[in-house]
Amino acid sequence: MNRVKQRIEVMNMLLPPHKVNKPVYLDIGIGDATITLGVAQHYGASKIYGATNIANTKIKGIEIIDTSDYIIRLPNESVDLATAFMSLHHIEPKHGLPLMIDSLRRVCKKGAYFFVRDHDVGNEERIKQQSSFKTKQQVVDYLNSIHIKYGDDPLTITYWDKFDLCRFIERYGFKHLADYNYPLPPSRVRDSHSRVRLSGSQVHPSGSQVRPSEVRDTFKTKKINNKQMIYHSLFIAI
Repeated sequence: MNRVKQRIEVMNMLLPPHKVNKPVYLDIGIGDATITLGVAQHYGASKIYGATNIANTKIKGIEIIDTSDYIIRLPNESVDLATAFMSLHHIEPKHGLPLMIDSLRRVCKKGAYFFVRDHDVGNEERIKQQSSFKTKQQVVDYLNSIHIKYGDDPLTITYWDKFDLCRFIERYGFKHLADYNYPLPPSRVRDSHSRVRLSGSQVHPSGSQVRPSEVRDTFKTKKINNKQMIYHSLFIAI
């Protein structure tokens, strides 16, 4: 399964396209924009913004937003759908990430959705239960080796426990509702997807209202053939 199809299949479990009507879409950390454009097409985006700190980025069909200072310069309450695929761990956590998430909350409309996909480096008991690693340091060392291959400096990376990241995001007007978990990957890397919704009630894709734990239990049984173990977290604004 290619990367675009994989992202869309997972997102679609929690947010079917009919739930979003021609959204204004923002992708944080667009890379080569392959996934950005695929997600935009799937959800019928009426406008696409791409946030990046790489100077002079130009991609057809996407309006580029320079976020080198962690500020998203868009009008208040203008975004319906936002994603951050493997980008938040690259943002400096004490200054940069607070500015970015606070800025995101400002530009999102009430009822907007935010998906996060990132590494899940949890506590050691959870690591032993969900991976072949025995310690958190083993996970960090493995992830660092991958980032070095792509030219990244491990000293600029912050690996989050998925629950710590959820609590962090909640500080800025988002509430965690649900998780989705991929099966254990052969590569032993665990990633996380999160979905954030601003305002509204807790909603299962079927349309029925559910408690957060019920959403987690419903989706973690779904099996997708992926090299990584990934979860979604669903948030809602308070």
